[in-house]
Amino acid sequence: MADPRRDGSPPGPPPPDTLRALEEQYTDTVRDRAHRYADQRATRVRRAGWPIPTNYAEELVHDAIASIWMGTRRWDPQRTPLYFRLCSIIKDRTWHEIKRAHGRKHVVFDVAVNDSALDGDVEASLAAGASAGDLSPVVLAALTLRVVEALREFAAASEEARLILAAWEQGFIERDEVLAVTQLTAHVYDATRQRILRLARRLPPELREAAHDLLRRVS
Repeated sequence: MADPRRDGSPPGPPPPDTLRALEEQYTDTVRDRAHRYADQRATRVRRAGWPIPTNYAEELVHDAIASIWMGTRRWDPQRTPLYFRLCSIIKDRTWHEIKRAHGRKHVVFDVAVNDSALDGDVEASLAAGASAGDLSPVVLAALTLRVVEALREFAAASEEARLILAAWEQGFIERDEVLAVTQLTAHVYDATRQRILRLARRLPPELREAAHDLLRRVS
């Protein structure tokens, strides 16, 4: 089930450039990787007790690509690789189904990406020296984006670090999710995360402590 556009405009075909990028990037490799991620998410949904069909993973991938093609989900190919966008759509749908199974609330990571009003909350949290554990899910997501943006320059020389930061930017925070979307081994992930922690020491003082607190949470 696709969500409507956040800007309130009616669904419609994406611009021609986006359609071309979609055709170019939707390769067999991307489809297979997205299917593996969908399999992982399907396992979580099944464990939560939500009834799913046997071809659920395939359905997740098909619906994700169709939602972009029809314009019910937006995708900016200049900013986000198609694989990450497909995974974020799959994650969003499966979280909603896990939420229904458990009766829990879920805050979509995209809110933090698109809500500029959160900047003030992030600034206030930084000024107050708030721990990442004390922040609301939305403000935590916004802070994650701020930290990722600040670290990107320092991590430019490491392909593995860039992959991890890109995953965090798209809302994939948990260790197993990062491993799934980046295809990094656990050993490489752990070593790179330690490298990112060291890079965080170069951040401005107002971000440094928050970054270290945040990076400890995404272990």
